Amino acid sequence: MAHSSITVTVYRGSNEIGGNCVELATAKSRLIVDAGMPLSEMADSGTFKRRKADRDYLIYCGAILPIPGLLAPGPKIDGILLSQAHGDHFGLIEYTLPDIPIYLSGGASKMLMSGALFAGQSELLRSRRKVLVPGKPRRMGDFNVTAFLTDHSSYGSAAFLIEAGGKRIVYTGDLRLHDREPGMAQDLLKAIHQSPLDLLILEGTSLSRGKEPKRGEKDVEEQLVQSLKQARGLALAMFSPQNVDRLATCYRAAINSGRTLVLDPYAAFILHLVKGECAVPDPFQSKHIRIFLAESLLRSVAGPRLQALIPRMRKANISRAEILAAPGNFLMIFREWMYERIFEMDMPPGSRFVDSYWARSTDTQPRLEALRARLEESGCAFDLVHGSGHIYYQDMIDFIKLAKPRKLMPIHTSGAHALTKNFSSLIEAGSTIEI
Repeated sequence: MAHSSITVTVYRGSNEIGGNCVELATAKSRLIVDAGMPLSEMADSGTFKRRKADRDYLIYCGAILPIPGLLAPGPKIDGILLSQAHGDHFGLIEYTLPDIPIYLSGGASKMLMSGALFAGQSELLRSRRKVLVPGKPRRMGDFNVTAFLTDHSSYGSAAFLIEAGGKRIVYTGDLRLHDREPGMAQDLLKAIHQSPLDLLILEGTSLSRGKEPKRGEKDVEEQLVQSLKQARGLALAMFSPQNVDRLATCYRAAINSGRTLVLDPYAAFILHLVKGECAVPDPFQSKHIRIFLAESLLRSVAGPRLQALIPRMRKANISRAEILAAPGNFLMIFREWMYERIFEMDMPPGSRFVDSYWARSTDTQPRLEALRARLEESGCAFDLVHGSGHIYYQDMIDFIKLAKPRKLMPIHTSGAHALTKNFSSLIEAGSTIEI
């Protein structure tokens, strides 16, 4: 095979966590990997602001860049590879030119659909959606692209092996090696080892956090059980239900502490979507699960599209009165809106709020900090119970050594310099390079 160069341009994601947007180009073809919204333009609860951001404002603040063919007229782009359903990787998709196909895993597609129904996120049009089969190459112009599922806190996350003109690039997306699915990283490394790797574009979120102690879902489960046993009243757990591992952890922790898990329809819908693909309970069949079905759901965007499931939700339904009659029997997946609309700002005595979003959430996100303050004023105790969805420092070092890339580009990080002493092949993200 004749060798030719691939030009790599990082538009966003260098020297910051989130907002990834990378272009790979040959003389004839172009691919975009992720089109993420910068974290500064996302809501402080970890999902999007409910009101759609104005395009002119996003251009003004630099979130939308005039990338020819992607967000402005220009040469054809053969496809957008979407690594996951977190907004800092897909949030600008709705602003991209509508004729560009979007490639993603089946799991990520399901998470985007659920986010559109329940979390105010923009819907990915069926006409643009192209589902990749993990491990099966897909031709896109000059490129062959193979997706590999990765273990991350967003279900259906994927890395991409991208090949063209005898050159091989891996874009990891967000991943971790410390949790329940070590085989995913092994599958990716096995594919990498089939031939020399020219460039590894590796997520480096944890580089700016130093050498943290590892905490996986098993650790989260143990801490959550301890927290639940300390709670005399209702236990509330707040996190994105698209973190399917955390849903499974809450399910096990509830059983191990003698409680029933109470889901909202968003979490129940996600478990329903993925129950045939991974080891999670059927939300409509498990004796350890009840569903709090607010009547407002029927009037929401989701209501008309869930008509076939609502009767099944009603069979597992639990009322506010049942919860308040025996609050110590339940662990409830919590949303901010529930505080005023369900509990009327008066929590049952002895309640406990578990923040399970991410380790610095209440320090850096004002709305979450305000919610915590209101809950504590009502007598609700507070716990932070979390394990990272991102690869830890030492695992990152080990992964790079196993991958043996000729060049290494950390992305999705403000701490790339932490790798300088370990790898002479390090190149700075944010510049345009040829390999």
